[in-house]
Amino acid sequence: MPNRAATIRLCLLALDVLDEAYAQARSGPIERTALHRLALGNLLLAGVATPVHVRRIWAILGHEGTFEQLSAREAHFGTAMQGIRDRVRGLAGK
Repeated sequence: MPNRAATIRLCLLALDVLDEAYAQARSGPIERTALHRLALGNLLLAGVATPVHVRRIWAILGHEGTFEQLSAREAHFGTAMQGIRDRVRGLAGK
């Protein structure tokens, strides 16, 4: 397991990757890549994201589901990402 500082840096990079992907996905489905999968996996392994967060973010990036489902999930994207950011800050002791 990497040291705490490395874990925090990797989590912050993963959040940047997902924020950028979400910005692109707001205008339409994007091709979800190994980088997105790696970012989500890193957050899960670091213990700052839950499997539910990972599944929801993955679905949002690919615009999976009906319009109503997508709208509901998008409404929670910011909340989920903020919760993950708060847990990363907790790792940093802030």
